[in-house]
Amino acid sequence: MEAAIRLGTAKSFSIGLEACARSRKWPKVRGLWERMGEEHKDTFAYTAMISAATRCGRWEKAIAVFEEMQAAKDVMVDEVAYNAAIFAFGVGKQPLRALEMLIRMQQHNLKMDRTSFNTVISACAKDPKHWSLALDCLNAMINDVGILPDIRTYNTLISAPSIPKDEVMRLWKEIDARGLKKDVFTYTAAFKADIPETEEDAIGIFRSIESPDTICVNALLDYLARRGQWESSLSLIEKISLSSASHSHIDKGGGGEEEGIGHPDNIKEDPKHQNHRLAEQLDDFTFSSILKGMNVGRAWQQALDMLKGGGRIGAAARGNAPFNCGITACHIGRTWENAIYLLETMKDRNISR
Repeated sequence: MEAAIRLGTAKSFSIGLEACARSRKWPKVRGLWERMGEEHKDTFAYTAMISAATRCGRWEKAIAVFEEMQAAKDVMVDEVAYNAAIFAFGVGKQPLRALEMLIRMQQHNLKMDRTSFNTVISACAKDPKHWSLALDCLNAMINDVGILPDIRTYNTLISAPSIPKDEVMRLWKEIDARGLKKDVFTYTAAFKADIPETEEDAIGIFRSIESPDTICVNALLDYLARRGQWESSLSLIEKISLSSASHSHIDKGGGGEEEGIGHPDNIKEDPKHQNHRLAEQLDDFTFSSILKGMNVGRAWQQALDMLKGGGRIGAAARGNAPFNCGITACHIGRTWENAIYLLETMKDRNISR
């Protein structure tokens, strides 16, 4: 990279910016930008700096560079630069300013693409005050500009906690109506949004996922926990762990035929490693979801036994979330001596309360 930079071309500097940004090395990004001569700051270089600053968590600096780019002589501000600025406003949780960028693109006769709309939709959907603008952008994208949404568009919308349930259900049906293929992010969002009507529906959806990750597992466990279905949560984790240990497939209860989680015949990843990977990545959120489900299901004694015992949850808990669930169980069962025991265990493990 240094050899390329010494050549002094705009492209070499931009490559250097991108390389430093991937490692989140802001001082190096800033240093390269300061070393770059004005003669090298072309459209490509400005856009690279906007993206690099955003990636390093300096979204305000990214916007400052965008404004500098607009004021520069003989530098074209193209669609890619606007998309980079829109993304910076999204990272900065500035949905209205992101939307303003989209409008300015239209005013300057620049081509708005799916990336432009998806980024604005994401910024608006995440803001509790402006979620309706996300739906307005979706309608404009389809009806005014003629760009069809992709699965990422819908994933963003159904995962937004501020969007009402009836709108989420409408969007869920739209995915099927448009023939879009749901992915692990879609199903994870579905669990978080309570889209499956029953526990059986949720488990069935999970078993259809090609490559579930830990976030998806945790979302399903939390869905089950909200309904007090702790037995199903334990069964799921047990199957993942057993499959990990034996590299075997999980029995889906269909005619004695065994299949791995999410149809291993369709899994891109080697199925013998997939459940092992999941089992290794189970975390405090996983364990606290199971304990939460026990508390909701009034099985507080089982929650305490699991956390205090020598099993996996008790031994593996390293954060305060599982212990907070255990202390809640103590409150439900009015067993304060166990609460004191858990607090002492947290102290011994240097876990903040």
